Formats: sequence, C-alpha cells, structure tokens
Amino acid sequence: MRALMPTSFRSILAIASLAWVIASGCGDKPNATAPIMPPALPAEEPRPKRGPAPPSATVEQGELFAIIETASGQVKIKLEVRRAPRLCANFANLVDRKFYDGARWTGHTFVIRQTSGVDGVPLPAYSVRPEYSKDLLFNEGGMVGMAKVLDGANQSVRPTTFFLTIKGQERWNLDYPIFATIVEGLSVAKNITKDERISSIRLEGDPAPLFARFARERTEWNAALDRP
Repeated sequence: MRALMPTSFRSILAIASLAWVIASGCGDKPNATAPIMPPALPAEEPRPKRGPAPPSATVEQGELFAIIETASGQVKIKLEVRRAPRLCANFANLVDRKFYDGARWTGHTFVIRQTSGVDGVPLPAYSVRPEYSKDLLFNEGGMVGMAKVLDGANQSVRPTTFFLTIKGQERWNLDYPIFATIVEGLSVAKNITKDERISSIRLEGDPAPLFARFARERTEWNAALDRP
C-alpha cells in the first residue's frame, strides 16, 4: 500500500508548481497588448549655416554722365551705355585717363564742335566698331557722335574723335554713330569757338561695370594709348 504524502508537503509542492507555470508564461514572449515601438532614428546632424549669396557675375551698369568743362561753360552729356556700350566704354576710358584735358576743338561750323585729342598727340593705333540704334538719331541738336575713319556705315570710328551737334542733321542718321546726348549746356555748346580748349572732362557715375564688360578691349586700347 502506497504511503501517503503528508498534507503540508503536498501544499508546498502545489504552490511551487503554480509559481513555475506563472514564471514560464512571463518569459521573453512579447506581450500581445504592448505597442511595438519603431527603432530609434540617428540624431540629425546640424545643417551648416549658409552665408550671403555670392555677387552676380555681371552687374548692370547704372547711369553714366560726363561733364565737359570749357572756357564757354559746362556741357553735361549722358552716355548711352545700353544702346552703344562699346563706344561708351572707349570714351569713358579716355576720360578716365584724362586724355581730353587740354584738348582743343578743331571743328568750327554751325553744325558740329569736334575734338580729336591734345595737340601734338597722334591718334592711337586702335579702332572701335561703330554701334547704331534707331533710338539715337540726328533729328535734333544735342547729339554726341564719333567720327569715322572713312565714309560708310560699316567703317571703324576714330576712337578719340567725338563731336557735339547743335542742330538736326537727319542725313547722318545710322551713318555716324551716336554714343551720348547733351542733357545740360546745349547753349554752351553753341557758343564754343574753334581752337577753344577743354579744361577737363570728368565722369559722373561708376564706370566699373562697363569697364569689366569690356576688360579685354580696354587692355588693348590702353596698350595702344601707351605706345610711344
């Protein structure tokens, strides 16, 4: 006959078995009711601060004027930098070099007053292509043009010879190139006499964008002007 376990021992065994079952159910198995968390993302690196935008490669040329001082008074011209940029760059370069200071007016008619540089200084050995615009015509006085080497619309201009008109000359339209207009002092231009001197010409405005645009040509022009 099988010996019976004491009651106290059976109670202890039952409690131990129940504890093992509970422990087995609470192992590594995921809890069905617990939310599944996404994996943590790596910390975002701080973005470098952007500096100011670099300046544009090309800067638009603002308004540019030239003040011509003569014994008769002052003449102010506006350079037409949008319609004749190359001619304006050439003229502005000559003014910047003070090429015309002391020059005399060689023309003496009721049409034009013309100068070609300081006495005794030969014309430089470089040429500039003419530029024409239908918005710049000799229909009235107050135009500033460039003389040409020879007759013909496609001929190069004499790079240091400019003239002022004091009345309309329609026959010159799209033949002689215009690079500036008189905005002040047309009456002074009418009173300029032959052999009168130009005291000085100075620029009003910043020619740097124009010089930058024609940097290569300007180097060639200055080399010719510096040549003995």
